Amino acid sequence: DWVALPGAWVFWPAGLLVLFLALRGLLAPPLSWDALSFHMVVAGRFVQEGAHFTLGFPDTLGILEYHPRLFESLTALTMVPFHSALPANLVNFFSGVLAILGFYVAGGVLGVPERRLKAGAALALFLPAFAAYLSTQYVDPAAAALAMAGTALLASWFAGGAWPLAPLGALSLSLGFGMKPYGLTPLVVGAALALGFGFTRRLFTPKRAV
Repeated sequence: DWVALPGAWVFWPAGLLVLFLALRGLLAPPLSWDALSFHMVVAGRFVQEGAHFTLGFPDTLGILEYHPRLFESLTALTMVPFHSALPANLVNFFSGVLAILGFYVAGGVLGVPERRLKAGAALALFLPAFAAYLSTQYVDPAAAALAMAGTALLASWFAGGAWPLAPLGALSLSLGFGMKPYGLTPLVVGAALALGFGFTRRLFTPKRAV
């Protein structure tokens, strides 16, 4: 069991960190620059307009008109039931759960030992670059989590899993691209690997599938 690993005490303060981030997300309004200038603006307009709209930003900010809006649409869905932005800072916590699951499944398929895999999957959430964004409106955790989930699904398919894993992996990578433009890289790489596997029938020796 991973709690019996040497140094497992680190998970207790890590759990308190998650609780603190959740409380901060509920108590602190979304005040980051990106939230005030784009993310919350788009989410709020989605709630108000109920349809596609133009931002009308001036000068060089006009490029944001072409930025993907998938994450903002998810935030808008959390705002509708409460008529408030109260839960907006908690949307990324689902990204954390998805990232842990993706890391665990992908590592298992690639043959990582079980004990190391559990500890690594748990610690992946607490990387400073990831944990710092959990209670914010930045889309990076969601894009990274979808890329990890897509990788896990495709790896499971490559290892001999059922065929539905392939379109689900492609869907996950596509949604990551819908979060942020840099999601195009894992989407293209995943598509190339899937096509290569389709021609060769086996990309590597199967070890474990989902």
